[in-house]
Amino acid sequence: MNKIQTYDDLVKEELALRSSLEAQKHIIQKEISIIKEHLEPLKKAVSFVSKFATRENNSALVSAGIGIAGDLLVKNFILAKSGWLTRLVVPFLIKNYSSHVLNNKPGIVQNIIQKIKGGLKTREPKAA
Repeated sequence: MNKIQTYDDLVKEELALRSSLEAQKHIIQKEISIIKEHLEPLKKAVSFVSKFATRENNSALVSAGIGIAGDLLVKNFILAKSGWLTRLVVPFLIKNYSSHVLNNKPGIVQNIIQKIKGGLKTREPKAA
């Protein structure tokens, strides 16, 4: 900082400080973008793990199907000879993750529903 004695010195000092401030802002923005870029893999990992901890409930039909499949298939058949803790935790994790996968892919669910509806419409009532 220079010794300011006149108004012109003050104006020059202000311009120098504003220029320095803009340069520092630019440096900080650049460093923040670098930090965000380095944290992207961690963000993806946290997102993936959080899908195991939470359940997405957009469709009651999907949630019911996932619950039944998780209980019947996984717990009773796949993990039939596992310990009680495994039989308790693994179906919970599978149900949570599959709810995110199926709710984010509505085409799969809609195709299944259309096939079920199509199968019900093509059946003819039995004559008595």
